[in-house]
Amino acid sequence: MNTVKKTREIANTLEKGKVRYHLYKDLINRYSEAMKGGFFLEAITLMESLISDRLESALIYYGVCTPDEVFKPLGENLKRLDSLGIISDELYDEINHWKKSRNTALHEMAKISVGERPTFIARYENQKPIAEQGYAIFKKIKNELR
Repeated sequence: MNTVKKTREIANTLEKGKVRYHLYKDLINRYSEAMKGGFFLEAITLMESLISDRLESALIYYGVCTPDEVFKPLGENLKRLDSLGIISDELYDEINHWKKSRNTALHEMAKISVGERPTFIARYENQKPIAEQGYAIFKKIKNELR
């Protein structure tokens, strides 16, 4: 497999800023459509991407890493922020808790614990609050990192 190392585009021009703005706008619109349509796993995935992007932006802005050292999983980006004081401890804990909920939602839909008798519908409906919390976290990150 040919892997090309990715480098994050920095929105340091009006043109680049507009590209990011429109992409975010489309992602948030798609999140809203996914929520209305009951596609909660898609909504969770979209929020994870937005949250990770904001954290990566902060890591670069504060000099923790360079644009070619990002495109890492959410947990790794969160660990990099842990001791820097860039985000509040409360928000850090909230993101970390959400990350665990997201992992369960995305990776354990088909898994059954001993004695558990889940239905797909019941399990799927449990994903809605995780998607909603992801959006709330995304907004908090935007506000704290302004």
